[in-house]
Amino acid sequence: MSERNYWLGFSAFSGIGPMKFKKLISRFGSAKNAWRATKSDLAKLLGEKLTDKFDDFRNEFSISDYAAKVQSKGVSFLTLKDKEYPKLLSQIKNPPFVLYIRGDVEILRSAQDDIEKRTIAVVGTRKTTQYGREVTRMDMNKCVNVAGTIHLPYDREILHRMVHRFSVDDQSWIRNPSNLYASRLSCEVYIISCDVNHIQNVYKCVNDAGYDVKETVFTGIADASSLLTNEDKEGGTLLLDIGASVTEVSIFFSGTLSEIDIVPVGGQDIKGDFKESPELADLLARINTRIQNFLKSGGRVGSIILIGGLVFIDGFIEFLEEKLSCPIKV
Repeated sequence: MSERNYWLGFSAFSGIGPMKFKKLISRFGSAKNAWRATKSDLAKLLGEKLTDKFDDFRNEFSISDYAAKVQSKGVSFLTLKDKEYPKLLSQIKNPPFVLYIRGDVEILRSAQDDIEKRTIAVVGTRKTTQYGREVTRMDMNKCVNVAGTIHLPYDREILHRMVHRFSVDDQSWIRNPSNLYASRLSCEVYIISCDVNHIQNVYKCVNDAGYDVKETVFTGIADASSLLTNEDKEGGTLLLDIGASVTEVSIFFSGTLSEIDIVPVGGQDIKGDFKESPELADLLARINTRIQNFLKSGGRVGSIILIGGLVFIDGFIEFLEEKLSCPIKV
């Protein structure tokens, strides 16, 4: 990917303006290096809060897709280093590092050759009116970041932000509002948080073993990536993981994780005949309540995927199908 496209990528992120971008180029030598820099290095210039937002942005944002979309709309762009960039504009304090152009770029070239006789006026605004504005990917990312900003205890941090749906003006249940016109954009975000010390201990164990941690993922999402198809996640599936001491309930619907429940009851708590176990009865009652509440809210559960050691006990799957009134797969 060209260096120019990395400039384009930075221009799509609302938190970095000309001054911060200039500092990034000075520190890392190029937009490409800055885009690929580690969070710790970026935090020294941007601060931790803005670095976290930018890291979320670059992990979800595709520069190549954005460049293709810009081109498909008949728009080109210039960077501050391009020779066609308006000379007088480049001489102001903190000029925009990327200009979007719709029209004949040759006019700019001819103006540069005859700057004494030709003048190009660049007209813009920092804040456009919200009425009739076309929703962009940047708007959606900003909406998710705002919706996902919550106050947590000092010992917890956000592990995942999952968008359930967007709302455009008075229209709800919109999965992708990109390119729609709206005066108001909102979204519903499902947040999973975790214990900071627990995560740090996991990192330490992995690092001590000589490896690096690329990403931390909730077990329900990790299991689903290998066990559930896209059709399962779309149509409504409950992933039931009965471990030794903990049971995890993860409900997927409309392509994303919709609900989770973690119960401090596992296989080691079920003694004797499982059909007579009060612990199992309480666990299934809790799962049943969770399913019924999810159905009442407009969700759907078409099947249950069961994992864990109890799946090997004779008659256990049939017992669960009877109690939960839902087909079970292993």
